[in-house]
Amino acid sequence: MSEVRLLTAEDAPALEAFLAAHWTSSMFLRSNARQTPIGASGRFAGQYAAKFEGSRITDVAAHYTSFGNIILQAPTDVAAVAKACILQTVPINGVLGPWDQVETAVEDLGLRARRAMLDKPEILYALNLEDLQTPAILAEGTARCRPAVPGDAEGLAKWRADYCVEALSSPDTAETVQAARNEISYGIECGTVFILESDRPLAMASYNAQIPDVVQIGGVWTPPDLRGRGYGRAVTAGALIAARNAGTHKAVLFTPTTNQAAQRAYESIGFEAVGRYGAQLYAA
Repeated sequence: MSEVRLLTAEDAPALEAFLAAHWTSSMFLRSNARQTPIGASGRFAGQYAAKFEGSRITDVAAHYTSFGNIILQAPTDVAAVAKACILQTVPINGVLGPWDQVETAVEDLGLRARRAMLDKPEILYALNLEDLQTPAILAEGTARCRPAVPGDAEGLAKWRADYCVEALSSPDTAETVQAARNEISYGIECGTVFILESDRPLAMASYNAQIPDVVQIGGVWTPPDLRGRGYGRAVTAGALIAARNAGTHKAVLFTPTTNQAAQRAYESIGFEAVGRYGAQLYAA
C-alpha cells in the first residue's frame, strides 16, 4: 500500500537509499539533508515529503526554509510529493530537479503564470573521477588551481555577482552583489570555492553540493575578456582533482543546452551527458 507523508529524522536512511539510486540528479537533496538533517534547524533546513510503497520511498520533494526552493526527485508521482512538502509560511521561490519533473510540478502547483527569471533545461553530465582528463594548462603548469582564501573574497564576489546576472538572470542590484559576497564567504569558509591563476586570477569554480563520494560543480566563471582559452575547463578539472585527492569518486554538473562552448569544455575532460536538469526561479 502506498502513502504520502512528511519525513522525520527516522526516515533519513530510507531517504538516502532512495536518493543514492538517483545520484546524478539528487545532489542538492543529498547534500542538504547531510548538512542539515531532517527536522533540524540550519542553513539547509527544509520540509521533506515522500511517497512510500511499504517501507520503500519512490518519490520525494523538499521545500527549503532559507531559500524557498522546492527540489524534486519524484520519478513516479511529482504532484503528490510537491504539494505535500510545501511550507505554508515560506514562499515558493523556485522549483529544481529533473526537467520533466520541474515542468510537471510547475503546472500542478499553479506556478506557470508567475514571472520567471530563469526557466530552462540544462544538460546533466556525470563523470567517474578515475576518467578525469587533465587539461594541458594544468599538466604543463601554465596555471594552477587552488582553494580560495579570504584574501580572494572581494574579487570572487564580483565574479559571482556577474555570474548570477549572466547565468541566472538575477537583477544587477546591490542585493545581488551582497548575496554574492555572502555565498563566496561561506564557500571559502567551507573550502568549496576554487580559483585558477597564473600571474592573475583567471577563472573560478565551486562545489555547490557535496557528499563524501560525489561532488557537484557549479558557478564556473571566466571573465568575458579571458574566455576561449580553456580556463573554464582547467578550473573545473582542478577542483575535481582536489576532490579526487580527498577520496571522492564521482562528479556531476549541468550546463545550458545553448552553451556549446561549455559542453565542449566539460566533454573534453571526460564528462558524459546523462539527462536533463533544470530550474524555474521566480522574480520577487
